[in-house]
Parts: sequence; C-alpha cells; structure tokens
Amino acid sequence: MLVRLVAELFDERHSPISAKISSRFESTRTWKAALAEHEAVLAAIEARDPIAAQAAMRAHLRASTLRWVGA
Repeated sequence: MLVRLVAELFDERHSPISAKISSRFESTRTWKAALAEHEAVLAAIEARDPIAAQAAMRAHLRASTLRWVGA
C-alpha cells in the first residue's frame, strides 16, 4: 500500500497542474530541503526506530505542505 501511495503521489507531480505549480515554487533550496527530509526518514528506518521515522515523516509532510501550499 505504501509503495502504491508513493507511486501515485510521484505520478501526480507530472500532471499539468502540478507542473505549473512546481515551476513557480520549486527551487534548488526547496529540493535540498526535501532531500534532507527524505534522508532523515531513511536514517530512522535504517536505525529501525519507528518513532523517529514517524516524526521525520510528519516533519517532511508538514514542510512539504508549507512549500507547496503556504508559499
């Protein structure tokens, strides 16, 4: 289910609406921030720390929302 959800979210980024939005709000800075957030999630998963993974994922989703909606 997680793989399907992530795949659908990723595919949606290539829709015409997302393309217009991303061209307006994405930058090297936002991509670096997103990468660091993903790395934090991965590090927590690799450490087998579900609480840290959950916290890192929530932080990433909050930051993503701010980048896309709050920008």
